[in-house]
Amino acid sequence: MYDTTEFRILEQIYVNPGIHMRQMSRNLKIGMPSIEFGLKKINHFLRKEPAGNVTKYFLDYSQTAITPALCCVEYNRFQR
Repeated sequence: MYDTTEFRILEQIYVNPGIHMRQMSRNLKIGMPSIEFGLKKINHFLRKEPAGNVTKYFLDYSQTAITPALCCVEYNRFQR
């Protein structure tokens, strides 16, 4: 379904609603191009809000397709 990078990005947005790209990059220790590509792949799960110079990312819970992805995120969180 999705690469582990997308799940890690999804987890960051799930745990830290309103996080921006640069903070995700720091937390995950992944380069900005990888974050941008991962965000493009999971764009349909996200709601974006501009805040000054940054864009804050939130999960769009109105999408029913997000449920299986969040189940995988929670499963991975419990595995650690």
